[in-house]
Amino acid sequence: MDLPDFFLADDASSARKALYNLTLVKNVTRPFGVKINLDLALGSLKLIDKIACRTGRPVFVDMKMWNGPRTMSEVIRKLAGHGATMVNIWAEAGHLMEKPVNTAKQLGMTVLGLTVLTHYDDSWSRRTHGIPLPDLALKLARMALIHGCDGVILPGTCLKAVLGLDCVKFVPAVRPEWYGDRSANAQKQIMTPGEAILNGATIVSCHSPIYNSDINPKIALSLILDEIEGGRAAKAKS
Repeated sequence: MDLPDFFLADDASSARKALYNLTLVKNVTRPFGVKINLDLALGSLKLIDKIACRTGRPVFVDMKMWNGPRTMSEVIRKLAGHGATMVNIWAEAGHLMEKPVNTAKQLGMTVLGLTVLTHYDDSWSRRTHGIPLPDLALKLARMALIHGCDGVILPGTCLKAVLGLDCVKFVPAVRPEWYGDRSANAQKQIMTPGEAILNGATIVSCHSPIYNSDINPKIALSLILDEIEGGRAAKAKS
């Protein structure tokens, strides 16, 4: 399946709320996917079926896995059985991800290697890993790709470090300029949707600017999709 360049992060506290959130943007007909977190998936795997069936859109389950190969493979089988399109594994899992990645490919799922959360900064990277944040993102991205992942998840501020890698590059928690609380949800690595696309992201995602701003969610989503298109156009000219 071709992946859209935006995934709506439906970070709701319950399955009912998640489905309600999607009704608020149901009239947006342009392509986008839906991302749900681990807690929602654990609460009801059937929610994945409902989202996929009601919206017809690809569903990314943000599992952030780092377990043994058998466990991760079984999780992927269950997610695929309920209609999930994409899942992620911590890149630091290394060779442990090879079996689950192969399982995912057999089932037609995309697997992304999670490098660094956008909640961390350069001082954290230097303190815990001894290298700058962009260097850490590159190191982990290479590890994910070596072990079979289709792409990586990384902060937008680290995109230039992975410019030479040919893969899916997913940037979460983007923040458009018009959204006032740009550091909402403890974000430290912030970039606008257009900037992320211009700098090499293939997919971007967010929740707060759509559901926590003063703008109608449908309009907010449309504005973000417009900005993504603008980023694509600017990149094509550069």
